[in-house]
Amino acid sequence: MAGCASLLASLFLPPSLFWVVYLLIIFLSPCHLKLFQLLKHFCQLFSSTIETILNYVIIIATQLDEETPNAGSSDPPLQLDVEIGHVDGLVGEVAT
Repeated sequence: MAGCASLLASLFLPPSLFWVVYLLIIFLSPCHLKLFQLLKHFCQLFSSTIETILNYVIIIATQLDEETPNAGSSDPPLQLDVEIGHVDGLVGEVAT
């Protein structure tokens, strides 16, 4: 792992930063598993936080829409009463 990381560091970093990063990689290589677990935990926490924030935004947006459905007009909201039933003569009857 240290070899791969140092190779990537040599490709993307200028020489002055490469030696600093290379020494850091060498010194941290014995505890790379703990650092990986810490990074994984941080990513899960970040993902959970973003998901929670998005849920709050959706809840707030829907509550605002329900409170003011006709914000631009002074008319009361339109209400519809719908009854579902059978109309004689239209469903299933054959004219003889």
